[in-house]
Amino acid sequence: MNKLFLLIGCLFIFCAFLFDTQNNIAKFHTQVLGCTLITANDCQRPSVAKLATNKLVVAYDEGVTAVSRVGTYTQNGAVTWGSVSTAFSDDCEVTTSDSAGPVLCVLDTDKFLVAYVEDASADDLYATECTVSGTTVNLGTEKEIANTDAEWMDLVCLTPSTAVCVFNDETNSDTASAVLINTTNMYGLSNSLTIDLDSASVDYYPARMTANKVADNQFIYAFRATDISSHGHIGSSTTSGLGLVSKGTIVKYIAETTSWHGISMLNSTQGMVATNGGGLRQSFFPFTLSGTTITMGAELSADITGGSFLSPYCLNNNLAFSVVANDYGKALQDIVLFMNTDMANRQIKSVLEKQELSINQILGAQLMVSDIAFLGDNLYAVAMVEATSLDAYLCFIRVET
Repeated sequence: MNKLFLLIGCLFIFCAFLFDTQNNIAKFHTQVLGCTLITANDCQRPSVAKLATNKLVVAYDEGVTAVSRVGTYTQNGAVTWGSVSTAFSDDCEVTTSDSAGPVLCVLDTDKFLVAYVEDASADDLYATECTVSGTTVNLGTEKEIANTDAEWMDLVCLTPSTAVCVFNDETNSDTASAVLINTTNMYGLSNSLTIDLDSASVDYYPARMTANKVADNQFIYAFRATDISSHGHIGSSTTSGLGLVSKGTIVKYIAETTSWHGISMLNSTQGMVATNGGGLRQSFFPFTLSGTTITMGAELSADITGGSFLSPYCLNNNLAFSVVANDYGKALQDIVLFMNTDMANRQIKSVLEKQELSINQILGAQLMVSDIAFLGDNLYAVAMVEATSLDAYLCFIRVET
């Protein structure tokens, strides 16, 4: 009889475990570990990236001054900051309307690159390579990398000595453009320092461009095509040194009004792009890459009122999540979505779970997410700006699956 009760008990536990696994109950856990002030000096768009083990870097604006700072962090979300760097720009144009603030990417464990627009130079695009000793930032020589009116840019490092900056070229009829950067001599290379990513026959007027690395010689980007009803577009290009091998074909992936975009690569041939389609609906699309040819999968949508900034992460073939952040000053929670995926077959099957972040309650303010960096070991750093004071914060969240 005791053996029978034991068998029944074991069967009950197994069934409960199976039910939990199949229904993903209590499978995911999102925790805000804490927040620390970056600056209280009129910041619009801070950027953050992992530099090395337990070390990160932020680049941000203080009014028209652009600076950076390195900090060491613990797995509990505590950070110890080094000194604020010497300003690499005293005339940085930073607004929420054209995203011209400093963006950064990491070249190596002791080296990063920042790009920014300078207002006094007719909105030309500049970059500075910085080296790091401990938590001290040493600035290299500032270099103009595009002599044109640039806006809506993003920056991605491909190798320890090469990077690409994508942007909208207002001078060149609002063209989707890129500058290939060799940090050894800090210049871009093509006839006019910029490379047109789109076709001269199509007027995109790209906005809110975002980019990600595919491989050492390839990058992928997405944007809102302002002159095509603000529809979402995506493209990929390959490089060789400072030359463009193939600019690929830009694909319209959603025929609705979009705002922000985010891209995550699971590997060099599979990824996900996210946007807020239709203004309110959060849309996620899987895709595959063959060379520079992008094949899109079907949309999965999540109705979250007021969402703007999205940052998807493909964890493996079957699981992805995304931070969905809310608009400036709205009294709504930021959300973490967990999704069931089959990336190899370009499928996002369902939303498994939604979890609210409590950052606004912790700080007692309404904040806008500006950038997110994966630090490893389920830890993420979130750069945020308070809507009224324009104070910038760095918050640490742990996402466990």
